[in-house]
Amino acid sequence: MKALKRMVAFVLAAVLLVSFAPVQTQAASVSKISVDYIYTDAVDIKVETEGSGTLQSFEYKVRSGGKIVKTGTSKVLQNQSGGSDRFCRAVIPKNTAVQVSVRAKKGGSWTAWSSYIWVVPKVEEAKLTSYTNKTFEISWTKMKGATDYAICVATSPKGKWKTVKTTKGRSITIRTYDGKNAFKTGKWYYVRVLARRKSGSGYVRSKGYKTGWYMFRVKFSKH
Repeated sequence: MKALKRMVAFVLAAVLLVSFAPVQTQAASVSKISVDYIYTDAVDIKVETEGSGTLQSFEYKVRSGGKIVKTGTSKVLQNQSGGSDRFCRAVIPKNTAVQVSVRAKKGGSWTAWSSYIWVVPKVEEAKLTSYTNKTFEISWTKMKGATDYAICVATSPKGKWKTVKTTKGRSITIRTYDGKNAFKTGKWYYVRVLARRKSGSGYVRSKGYKTGWYMFRVKFSKH
């Protein structure tokens, strides 16, 4: 009987200890991050978290070639168009396709780090290097970490862009505006060069704050 009473007392004590133990709170987890705008040396990342509440600040890690090349902190930014306050700005190396991971501070605690996402910035020094009656050549500075480059053509800057060619090199000659038909004289065409990075079954392409960063305008005339 005494042994039974001691066992009951032990169980009750354990229950009381659990009941009065301090509750550990944990910050909301980062459910997703995505690229918002890319500048020449920085990227704005949209951060989505589980649960409600105001985010206080961010930390980020930038990875290139499997190694961490930059780390830093960011205050919470406003979106370019206003509204949401869940944006982080991370400094990235110029002309380099990198991976970025973010964690957020909320209620005094940090979330776990997010998964890494690819960030592919503007192609540097893209320019027309030769120009004839029906063809033109474009060259650019090779981007570290890029898988290849896509050359896109449209008949309007806000029209439908067609990927005409891809290359792993740093220059290419273009002879058609849609991969099949020759350029027409007297008509304007818009051309852009986008770096691409293989990710899973698809590609992440250059994205920037200004569309004009990538764009050329060409017009062929009779000779």
